[in-house]
Amino acid sequence: MAGPRPDAAAIAAKLKALPVNTWMRMPTPHGVKREFATSTYDPQGDMLYLFAGGHVCYSGNDMARYHLATGRWEITDPMETPLGCAGTNEQYPSGFNFNRRPWVRKHIWNGHAFDPQMRKSVVVGVTEEKIDRYFYLYDPVTADWSERLPIAEGMHSDAQNSHVRSTKHGMVQWYGNVAWLLDPTTRQWSRLAVTGTMPGTCTDGAGMCYDSKRDRMLFFTCGGYAKPYDGQIYALDFKTRSVAPLNPEGKAPDMNWNLFEGAREMIHHPPSDTVLFPARYRLNGVETDRHVVYDAGKNRWLAVRLAHEDAKVHIGGAVNFGFHWDAGRDLIWWLDAGYEGCIRAMRFDLAKADVVPLKDFVPTGPKK
Repeated sequence: MAGPRPDAAAIAAKLKALPVNTWMRMPTPHGVKREFATSTYDPQGDMLYLFAGGHVCYSGNDMARYHLATGRWEITDPMETPLGCAGTNEQYPSGFNFNRRPWVRKHIWNGHAFDPQMRKSVVVGVTEEKIDRYFYLYDPVTADWSERLPIAEGMHSDAQNSHVRSTKHGMVQWYGNVAWLLDPTTRQWSRLAVTGTMPGTCTDGAGMCYDSKRDRMLFFTCGGYAKPYDGQIYALDFKTRSVAPLNPEGKAPDMNWNLFEGAREMIHHPPSDTVLFPARYRLNGVETDRHVVYDAGKNRWLAVRLAHEDAKVHIGGAVNFGFHWDAGRDLIWWLDAGYEGCIRAMRFDLAKADVVPLKDFVPTGPKK
């Protein structure tokens, strides 16, 4: 992708000057648009990777790469489009093409994550799991797909319910009520034997993130398609291999949270020991100017006011978000792949934020 290259010094200066608790849009001379997307963050390469499609949107199978230091999108290989499928709703091909590159998934969602130990981007979610019993590794050094490997016997990988996130133990996949662990050396999946009851995934309304401080995976789910989220969180402790509900303060069965769609993206922010979600939220049908934040240290939900430089901010969920914590810069990156590759960054400081415990927060205003 040709185009002017932003000055790295100017990008660094903008990032250094970011106001606290304010989402700022980064300059992107050329953007990319990929619906039904997530993105992955490569801390070694200092890049975001975007491989996505679905419904009647983009059907190319290229991996778009965003350079955080220079603010530039690039596409390193020619885009290939399946014949007869572009513009259709669900008729995307399975498997890979003659160049050994996987076809774009009709919905990649959370089935794509980066593994720092392998230094590979891992795509587990597939279009048709009965046909395509493999997962795929993308090598950022060669800018191409390096491996196509079988999933485990009994493992499901349909992209609509396949969630993958990296941990210090390896990549974890969550599908239905089962979790699997990928050995970064053997490249083989094994089912995680746990005590307690695993929560179930659902289309559009589930997500997970790794809490590195406590070495646990946190699971969030609506429990069914388009159901309201009640605020329950489940934790898988890797030391004890036990799963249990956390019952955080602020959890309420009648609180109609919009976890549906884009809120399945979340990250643990170790400096504040919180879990953050992209986008502002509707609570009980009322639009608010606050984000819902989970305080992991005190096991409670918070309503936190965050400013937005860019007025074009989605209210509620969307299917095109990627959300990442950059430890080196202590920044949170937010990719909206449905908005021309829009990139936002924020320096989060809970101590300086306008915070209200969610149990005490009553949104006011007209319902939408």
